[in-house]
Amino acid sequence: MSAADEFLTPFPGIWNDFSGCLDCFFCSCCFAGRQINAIADEPDSVYWPTCCLAAFLVTMPCISLYIRRKVVAKYQLNEGSCVTNCGSFCLFPISMCQTMRELDLRDANPGGTCCVSTASIC
Repeated sequence: MSAADEFLTPFPGIWNDFSGCLDCFFCSCCFAGRQINAIADEPDSVYWPTCCLAAFLVTMPCISLYIRRKVVAKYQLNEGSCVTNCGSFCLFPISMCQTMRELDLRDANPGGTCCVSTASIC
């Protein structure tokens, strides 16, 4: 993997995974917890402290930023800090959908919550 890798799914492409988007919008707490575990190479499980913290919706932009930065670092994605920060704070549900899809496409297997029953979304 080169240092110039990009996200495999651009922002508009996340809508191709409708059930994943539903998970993000209706089960965002567990959705965030699953991404934290997938980044830590613990597939298809929920990190409950993040899930509980995300229940306070005011923390979701911060959690989204943390997840996005971890995904960018893990896969050495070529994304500037301005895009990472703005995307995470201003468009956090879309950013969360994109990072979840990225983890799945790169075989990190974050799993599903309410609307996705399997890890494969391709």
